[in-house]
Amino acid sequence: MPWKSARSSESLTGSMLLVQAMRPAGRSASVAASRLSSGMSSGLSDDEAGIGGALLIVVGLVVAAITSPILDRTKAFLLSIKCAVPIIAIAYLAFVWMPETRGVAGPYAILSLLGAASFALVPVALELLSEMSHPISPEVTSVIAWAGGQLLGGCFIVISDALQAGPEANPPLHMKKALIFQAVIAVLIVPLPLCLGLFGRADKVSLRRVRSDTAALSSV
Repeated sequence: MPWKSARSSESLTGSMLLVQAMRPAGRSASVAASRLSSGMSSGLSDDEAGIGGALLIVVGLVVAAITSPILDRTKAFLLSIKCAVPIIAIAYLAFVWMPETRGVAGPYAILSLLGAASFALVPVALELLSEMSHPISPEVTSVIAWAGGQLLGGCFIVISDALQAGPEANPPLHMKKALIFQAVIAVLIVPLPLCLGLFGRADKVSLRRVRSDTAALSSV
């Protein structure tokens, strides 16, 4: 029936967007853990690894603070998601080879790029998710996405620990397999946001809350 098809399309689009909201929040914790462990096992000092983690977070927060009000005004949520997710995947893929450089410039640059794209993506995905799920309260969708992100973060940390090399490896206890695992997940996720609004589902990603508010103001 037509209404069942519409509901199915809405559920598919909402699920794809929920993944985008959960993924950066969930992986940020495992990123910091595996990146620092990998860096330290490749000869970086504790201070250098700590600076890398700080860059990931600080650059991300600064970029999110700058882009959030701009995107809130322009409402270009879908475009920003489609741009940010491939950038994140490229950063994860590039970082697989960073520990072998034995330097700090490359890892610092990739971590900064990763933090900027990931932290900027979180509020955008949450905002678009709340728009699409209107009239459901945005608090509900935000809590679900954040809780799912924390669950994913815990799963990624456990899996990354299991993929850690043994003490007999060269270098000992390196996290190469964990970096590859995270890069593969990041690349596999890329098609999801790129498909949002395609295949006759453009109306499913419309800004319902904005449209509702505009209609209410017009009727006054």
